[in-house]
Amino acid sequence: MAINLNYLKTFKILSENRHFSQTARELNIAQPAVSRQIKELEKQLGVTLFLRDNKRVELTPIGGLLSEHLAPLVSGLDNCLSEISNYNQKMSGEINIAAPKELGELVLVPFLKKFKAEHPFVRFHLSLGSTSEVNQMILEGKIDCAITLDLTDHENLNFYKLM
Repeated sequence: MAINLNYLKTFKILSENRHFSQTARELNIAQPAVSRQIKELEKQLGVTLFLRDNKRVELTPIGGLLSEHLAPLVSGLDNCLSEISNYNQKMSGEINIAAPKELGELVLVPFLKKFKAEHPFVRFHLSLGSTSEVNQMILEGKIDCAITLDLTDHENLNFYKLM
C-alpha cells in the first residue's frame, strides 16, 4: 500500500492541534486541501481517523493508534531531511594559501584554526615564505591566494587591502 507522505504529515499535525484551519496555516496550504488529504488518507486506509462536527475534531481510537505510531516516524524523517539539507549546505573544498612566515604564524594560522573548527570540510594547504617567494608562488599558479604585507604592482594580480 503506497500512502502519500504529505497526507501522513497533515494527519500528524491535525491530530496534534485538532483544527483544520490551524493545520492549513501551519502547512501553508488551503483548508479544503487539508480536508481532501484527510479524506483521501481515510479512503486509502479504509478507516475513519477523525470524528468531525461543526466546531470539533476528535481522533477515533484507530486514529489515536495511527497518531501514536506515526509521531516518532514523522519526527525522525523530518530530522533526517534536515540533516541532509544541512550537509548539502556545508562549506567544503581545498584552498592553497601562502603568506610571509611572520604574518602566517602570528595571524593566519590562528585564523585558519578557528575557521577550520567552524568548517571542518574545508582543507587548507598553507605555504610560508618570504614576500618575494609568496609573490612568485601566486604568479606560478601554485597557490589560490596569498596574504602579504607588500603590495607588489603586477598586471596579472589583483590586490585587496584587508587592513
